[in-house]
Formats: sequence, C-alpha cells, structure tokens
Amino acid sequence: MHLGKLSLGEVLEFAVSVERNGLAMYRQFAVTFAGTELEKLFDELADEEVKHEEDFKRMFGDVKAENLPETYFDEYREYMESIINLHLFQGKKVEEVAAKITDANEALKFALEFEKDSLLFFLELKNLVDDKDKAMVDKLINEERGHVLKLSKKLIS
Repeated sequence: MHLGKLSLGEVLEFAVSVERNGLAMYRQFAVTFAGTELEKLFDELADEEVKHEEDFKRMFGDVKAENLPETYFDEYREYMESIINLHLFQGKKVEEVAAKITDANEALKFALEFEKDSLLFFLELKNLVDDKDKAMVDKLINEERGHVLKLSKKLIS
C-alpha cells in the first residue's frame, strides 16, 4: 500500500488480502495442531475465510471506476493506512509468522489479534462502500465477531 491517494478499489483489494492472510494463518495452525481439538477450529475458521474472500471479490467486481472517491480526507486516509500497515506483519508473510508459533495459547492469541485488527478494518470499510454493499459488510463484520468469540472462548477454556 502506498502513501498516496487511497481509493475504494485499493481498500477492497486489501480486504481480499486480509482474508487470504487469515486463510493462510488458519491452514498453518491446522497443520501445526493436527490431531488436537484446535485443528477442527482452525479448519473451520479457514473455510469461513474462503467464503469472506469470495464475498469481497464479488463486491470488488461491482466497483465501477466512476464511483470511486478521488481521495479521502488526509487524516482519515492516514488512519486507514495505519490499520492496513499494522495488519501486514511488518513485511513478513503470515504463514512464516504462524509457522513459528507452536504453543496453543500463543496461536489463539495471535489469531485473536488478527481477527480484532480485521474487525476494526471492516468496521471502517463499511463507511466507504455504497449503500447496496453495506449489508454484505455487516454480514462479514458479524462473522468476524463470531471468529473473535470462538477464539476467545477457546482461549479461556
């Protein structure tokens, strides 16, 4: 992501990459924790990330160039970029980071932070999409909240 103008197309493109990162993370954790109760949870969350990616791709396909805002206010653009940059694992691939985590609680905490960051991003994304797409973003937000809840419950138990 560059520091210039941030278009809705770029934001939606990033939303797809968030879902791909989530998928990679959960698939890696399912391998790491194969044969444990966490494998099923991580596989389930990975499958949901695939559905989310498809939803964003569908939404992205509906974006028309003439409907894209030229720029956002500088402060808001910087805020969105800070959310995006925090989600990029400081240039490391999520699979590489996840592969180094072998403790179950660490994996759950890492996944929980990932989901919280995703939720924050998607809450902001809702402010940027057309009214016709708000219901889909709400659906994704609720599913992300569900991910946070599932991970939190498993972490506490």
